[in-house]
Amino acid sequence: MDILKNISFSIALFIIGAIFVILGLSGGITIGSSSLAMQESWAKILSIIIGVILVTAAIYLEVKPRQPTKSGISVTTKGGQRARADSVIYT
Repeated sequence: MDILKNISFSIALFIIGAIFVILGLSGGITIGSSSLAMQESWAKILSIIIGVILVTAAIYLEVKPRQPTKSGISVTTKGGQRARADSVIYT
């Protein structure tokens, strides 16, 4: 279970999206003695669309730029407000 704690949200979203795409392209999957097969063509297309949306969202979340502060460094005070580093640290 420690492995699951190290997986970020965007990686999990990517894996789930990839499973949807593979399931839609292959038309079915067999795990052990049970199998999940999609007979309808609309279900395959819907699975591919959902998978592509999830993979795209995961890639966007991973590469979107982080919004830096004005000074580049910020400190959170006890009140939960953000303060600039030069007003907190005295040199």
